[in-house]
Formats: sequence, structure tokens, C-alpha cells
Amino acid sequence: MIQRCIYFVTICLFMSCSSRQTADLDYAEVNLMVVDTVKVSDELGFFQKPSKVELIADSILIASSIFNGISVYDIADGRQLNYLGLKGEYGSSLFYSSFMVRNYPNIEILDGFKGRLWKINLDKKADMESISLAIPEGYKVKALDPVFLWRNGVYHIELVPDGVPVTHKDFYRLSGKFLGTFDLEGKFIDRYVEYPAKLTSQGNYIYPINYHRVGGNDTNLIMSFPSENSIKMYAKDFSQKPLTEVNFPDFLGLDFAPVLLEKEFNPRLTSVAERVEPAIFDAIMVSGEKVFISTVAKNNSDLGNLGLKTNLLIFDYEGKKWSATYPLQDFFELGKLAGIVGDTLYFFEASLVNSDEKKIYKVVVGD
Repeated sequence: MIQRCIYFVTICLFMSCSSRQTADLDYAEVNLMVVDTVKVSDELGFFQKPSKVELIADSILIASSIFNGISVYDIADGRQLNYLGLKGEYGSSLFYSSFMVRNYPNIEILDGFKGRLWKINLDKKADMESISLAIPEGYKVKALDPVFLWRNGVYHIELVPDGVPVTHKDFYRLSGKFLGTFDLEGKFIDRYVEYPAKLTSQGNYIYPINYHRVGGNDTNLIMSFPSENSIKMYAKDFSQKPLTEVNFPDFLGLDFAPVLLEKEFNPRLTSVAERVEPAIFDAIMVSGEKVFISTVAKNNSDLGNLGLKTNLLIFDYEGKKWSATYPLQDFFELGKLAGIVGDTLYFFEASLVNSDEKKIYKVVVGD
């Protein structure tokens, strides 16, 4: 049974509203407010820990997980409409590095380990096409959370140096131009975009995490290395110089600087509680005249607390103004930003960290 909860716009999301002196800030502080909550259920297959979430045609939510596969939900009632497990439905195992939807129910899945791109019709379980990417020598497709876009008639796919782990001291320097373009048949075209000096010129090891984020819509393409405190806006793709670069202020003390280490990171030797992590951009989306950026941040001053916080950074590029939602929310309560329809933002929480229920939240931004 679908459970809905309606909150009035005077109530802040999950936390009591608070006010403080903001006259000296370079941005406005605003609130996130829930207007509807939809509980989702998994009738077709169990899904957890989404790595990517996307809203399709204003009515369908698609999420991928390297642990569970692909799950599709109706945002109106939370029904699970489709599911693809790790073994696939087609006699071939899949690794879900990323996915893309250009014409639902057709979906394109990038398998970074195999260097292949799968084209699947979710409604017709027998329809599948697979192409092998002609990856340039010395490189491979990034396996976890890579850039994966269709833009200007070609695929844009993130590459990493073959045989060099992300924990390597020279990983960013050796990466060179890390975005590759491929045609419809998987033929390699070109490479472009390099990491900034803050990543390539460090003398220390760098904590392995995603230090960049790409997003946008059909007319506005955005790339950001948050440690540079800016977003860059592009017209057609990333092969040309950006149309403009917009700096952002110090938001709520969020620290996006790379975390430097004295020795190479080994997850088996450093527990999750001991890891100092930078704040990151989890998603960048454009709606109307505004850019919405969701953040994820760990409280490095209290490493015993394994929780994560999140908020939205909003840039009005018509009015040239920044705003940020305050206070920070619990990431495992709110979840990942999935999409925007008009003034409503959709979040999907399926981590199952704080609750045994998975939910879609409809949220608005208020003063």
C-alpha cells in the first residue's frame, strides 16, 4: 500500500527550520521542503544503493546500482515497472558502470570492465545490441561512476590509464585527456579535457573519490571540478572552450579541496570511520534559468559519526546569483537528486541505511 505524507511549505525537510544572520554571505540561504512522499516497492527484483538516478519523461525514475542492477519506478505510485539484475535477462552478465536513456524504453548501459556498450529495450526482453568500444591504447573505460553522455552525435565516455590504479600517486598526471568520444559503432574519435593542476601537480597521494561532475540538459552542458570553486558552461560538448566560467563562494564551510595522503590509500588498512573525505558534487542539473548542484559531505571533525550530509547549491544564471539550502540534511534520509519538473525536485532514497523503506521525495525550494 502506497503511503503518502503531505508537508506544508512552512516545515523544513526532516529538521526544524532555523534562522541566522546572513547579511555577510555571498549567497542567499533557502530551505528544502517536502510536498509529497511516495513509498516504492520491489515486486520484480530487490534494489539498493543507487549509484545513478535519472527522471525520465516526468513520470519514470530509473536507478542503477553496481550491487543490484537497474530498477525502474513509477513516480506517481512507487510501482516497480522493470528490473534488470546483475546477470541480465539476456544470457550475459552486466556490470552497470553507468546508463543513459535517449528514447525510453530503450536504455544504454556502459560496462566499464568489458569496455562494451549494451543497448536494451526494457519492454521487449529479447531485444539487445552490444558494441565493443575501440578504446585507445594505454587506456580503459572507468569502471565506477564514469562520465557517460550522448552529445553532438557521439558518445562521451570517461577513460583512465590502463594499469594505473586511482590510488597511484601519479594517476591524475598520467590520465592526460580523460574524456574520449566514440561513434555509434564504438569507433574511437578523440580525447579531450585534462584534470586541473590541483590534481595533477600534487606531490602527495590523493584520496580516491570523484573530484569532478558533469551535468546539464539539451542546451546547457556543465562541468565542474569543485576544488576550483567554479562551474564551466559549454554549448555543444566539452571539446571546445567553455562559454563561461562562474565562480562560487564558500558555502556553509563545505571543503571541496582534494584530500592529500602521506602514503597510498588502502581500503583494507583504513576503516570507513577513519577516512577523511572531501565534499563532492553528487549531481548537476539544469532547469529553466537555474543550475542545481547536490552535494555530499562527511563531517571530518567527527569521524566516528558515519553519516553524510547533503544540500543544494543553486545558481540563477539570469540573475547571476547563488543560493544554498540550509541547514544541511542527512543524505541517508533525503537520498540522491533524480530530476526536476517545473519547480519540483525529485529525490530517491534507497540506501536502506536509516530505514527499511525506499522513498521518492517531491521537494520544493522556499525562502
